[in-house]
Amino acid sequence: MATVQNPIIGRASGTMANAVFSTWKGINVLKSKPLSNNSNTEAQQTQRSLFKTVVSMLKYFSQAARVGFYERAQGTSYTPWNLFVKSNTAAFTWDEAIGTVVLDATKFTVSDPAGNVLDTTGGTATGDYTNITLNFPANANANYHILMLNQNSYTPEGVVVHEGQLDATGQAVIPRNWDDSDEYDVFYFLDDGVNVSRSAGFLIS
Repeated sequence: MATVQNPIIGRASGTMANAVFSTWKGINVLKSKPLSNNSNTEAQQTQRSLFKTVVSMLKYFSQAARVGFYERAQGTSYTPWNLFVKSNTAAFTWDEAIGTVVLDATKFTVSDPAGNVLDTTGGTATGDYTNITLNFPANANANYHILMLNQNSYTPEGVVVHEGQLDATGQAVIPRNWDDSDEYDVFYFLDDGVNVSRSAGFLIS
């Protein structure tokens, strides 16, 4: 509804049909009513699906993301969780042929420290359908963070998380608690409470 008091010298406000009355610096202004955009195109739906996939993983890996992206977030307007999502959105694409989200493992990261990078040279991480074995002799007692993504299900149900501590020899063996009929992309990093390693990965197939 529009309210008008002598539009020439008084005031006018409200809407009438596709017009909007307003006052700007004491002057009555008549503008066209903005059109709402409630489009939900296929491209928009795809982008929302990709974003939702990354965010759903963060729900299960938030503690590791806080460690892995903490330093990178310092001095910026981002939180570690923002950076986790920002850094990994491009790793996922929509495959039209099979109608689902697919992961480019070379673009996915679970740790991106800025400067205090933990040196894990000489260490190894391997896995099969029996267990995952970490062997980092130079990083004894360091904390490990592992994110496993089921290649057939990039959903919370397809995410397996392991976090713990290497022993005094720098080793840890994580027994299988995942489906042995699927392939998994495994991503991991270490931290010693101060320094954080960049993430690495391998495939269990």
